[in-house]
Amino acid sequence: NNMVDYFLETKTITNKNLMASRIFLADPYTNTLGDRSIGDNLAVTKEKVSGRSKVDVVQDHIMKINSKYNVPITVYLAMSLASSSFTDVPEAQYKKVLSYCTVVKTKGIISKFGATDCHVLCRDWVLQSALYGKIKDNNGNIAPSMALTKDELLSLRGIQYTQDYKGLDLSKESMTVVESLR
Repeated sequence: NNMVDYFLETKTITNKNLMASRIFLADPYTNTLGDRSIGDNLAVTKEKVSGRSKVDVVQDHIMKINSKYNVPITVYLAMSLASSSFTDVPEAQYKKVLSYCTVVKTKGIISKFGATDCHVLCRDWVLQSALYGKIKDNNGNIAPSMALTKDELLSLRGIQYTQDYKGLDLSKESMTVVESLR
């Protein structure tokens, strides 16, 4: 979506419908795992990176895409080697990015399947969520999943959850609204 934005800005394309209407980041690699020197710029867009970390770049893109295109973004965190840095940034930075997205820590999946397998299973959980009814949180309100409409997802910006069920049967799933994932 960052590249779609770039192509729209540079008038390489004109079809704004190419921008995703909803984004689900299933355990994104925002840590240093797998880092390679990529130079000072991102490929294609030539966006200056210049010493910024992956998490900073990803969080900047989340804020830009949400604010510019009103795209709801839900971030699911699982394997600590992949995504723990998402919440380990300075508190002011995390609070700012949280106001543009929804964040879910997949506690149930992690506790059942362990610290490594949870990475792929997080993706499976997110994709399965499109096939099930809407999930409720501990207050009886809708919780983030692919089953929600764009407007429902937008209404969840700024909220943090834990995914609770220790398995992949989404008919038994529940989520808990939490004050902090840090």
